[in-house]
Amino acid sequence: MIEIITAYWIEIFVTLVVFVALIILFLRNGSGRSNISGRERVKRELDRLNEKYVVFDNVIVQAERGMMTIPHAVVSPYGVFVITLCDLPGKISGNKDEREWQIKARGASDIILNPLWENRKHINALEKKLGPRPFIPVVVFTHAKLANNFGPIALRVGQLRNFFSEHTGASMHLDSQKYHFNIDTLNKKLEAAVYICIDIEREGVKIAKAKRLLEDMRELLRGREGIDDEEFESISDNIEHALTSAREREHQFRLSRLEIEMEKAETLIDRYQTLDIDMTGPQLLLKKAWECFNNEDTNRGVILVAQSLKSAQNISDTFFKTDSQNLIRELNELMDRTARISGEIDHLRTTFEKGKRLYHSEEYEECTLKLRSLKGIC
Repeated sequence: MIEIITAYWIEIFVTLVVFVALIILFLRNGSGRSNISGRERVKRELDRLNEKYVVFDNVIVQAERGMMTIPHAVVSPYGVFVITLCDLPGKISGNKDEREWQIKARGASDIILNPLWENRKHINALEKKLGPRPFIPVVVFTHAKLANNFGPIALRVGQLRNFFSEHTGASMHLDSQKYHFNIDTLNKKLEAAVYICIDIEREGVKIAKAKRLLEDMRELLRGREGIDDEEFESISDNIEHALTSAREREHQFRLSRLEIEMEKAETLIDRYQTLDIDMTGPQLLLKKAWECFNNEDTNRGVILVAQSLKSAQNISDTFFKTDSQNLIRELNELMDRTARISGEIDHLRTTFEKGKRLYHSEEYEECTLKLRSLKGIC
């Protein structure tokens, strides 16, 4: 009996020892992994590539706005792999065509610049130094969890090896004629969009977001001699998006201005009506302008408001001109009457003076009567 109990406890003890040993081993392995940075893990993957690949780390190149460090550039017979790293922890969400992405970590949110665009800038800087090459973009997220699909070039560290294996086909060569055509087309489209935005901004419209997006596209195209079809479509869509954004802001700005002008016109027409001026015509034009405003037809609305104001001004000018003429005529008649009365008063005053001198004369009675008559007139 004692032997059975002893064997039972020995078995339990051994099980506990094994369990604790496994926990300690797991914690040590986990601790060992946490001590390896994401950049070091990427470097280890690159070091495993065969002799066909030449790896360059921390490549410093001159960029448009200073110096730029490219984490890794891998030269191979299949192309030049340009690797950009994002070693931020958290959950990343966004759109591959947007400038800014959102990252959430430990309950807090923050904004980061699009790593895909940063990779494009890295390629642009290399292309400016090395000339047109079959550059292959790679963006490695070492710790983050991706909430969206950012395309085939957005990788985790464990996907690097398969990515290089997928790009071991025939050597890539640029179709220079097609790619030159693509880059020329985009540059023309971009410049046209910039001029349109300048015209819109001259009206006082705030289009900072559209201008910033166009500037980003200009940065992506700066110094490049070729571009593939996929990137051509992406940049072209971004240019269209910037134009659409600018035109929407312009439309809202014009609607706001139209509403203000219509309210001013209404106030002016109401003021004229208080002076008994007939404003039926201008009111009808203004009513049509409000209909255009409700239909968001700003061009037609602006024309109608201008016509309404001009009509109101013409009617008021005619009214005040006629009224002024009548007033002048009445004033002239009043002045004539005043002159006649003044002459009569002067005559009576002279007669009165004579009456004083002839106090006892025969003309006294006549002078008295005239003075009394004058008093009755006054």
